[in-house]
Amino acid sequence: MKKIILMTMLMGAVFAQRGWEGADLSGTNLKRQNLEGFNFKRANFADANLKDANLKDANLEKGYFFLANLEGANLESANLYRA
Repeated sequence: MKKIILMTMLMGAVFAQRGWEGADLSGTNLKRQNLEGFNFKRANFADANLKDANLKDANLEKGYFFLANLEGANLESANLYRA
């Protein structure tokens, strides 16, 4: 259920502000999701699955990625300052 709610919120964010600052996305499965240009400043991705996710141009500044799976993720031009 948590995953369904999260995906609904992510889709709503596309039309609102394309992401959330400070979001707690720990443990979520974002495998192969298109998150290009999203604003995830200070977001918590601990233990999240971001395998093959598109994070091109995303703002991941001060993000927390402890044990996150970033295998194959597209981080081209992503802001990883202090992540």
